[in-house]
Amino acid sequence: MTTVRVTEAIKGGAAAGSLIEVSQLGGELKGVRYVDADTTLLSNRGNQEYVLILADHGKGVPYDLLNPEQAMYTVSATNTLVAVSGGKPLAVGTVDELKAMAAGR
Repeated sequence: MTTVRVTEAIKGGAAAGSLIEVSQLGGELKGVRYVDADTTLLSNRGNQEYVLILADHGKGVPYDLLNPEQAMYTVSATNTLVAVSGGKPLAVGTVDELKAMAAGR
């Protein structure tokens, strides 16, 4: 599990500034480390911004990616979304286009 700070929520109930837990496949259990070859783990290094498409399972339960390969994007200096896993890109190319799509524009 990774703790991330929400800088902005395009849709949903996560509040800007809040810390949320995001669960991903893999991790450690009883001293054994499990790795899923198709999962790119969130990085805590640097100031990388991500766009995450998450499923909310209710209070006290971590969020998880809707799809481990197609629901995590980095945001480039030009505000462009880049698929982390090299998976299928979104129908939009920038954060602003994603916001407009989420707003129904």
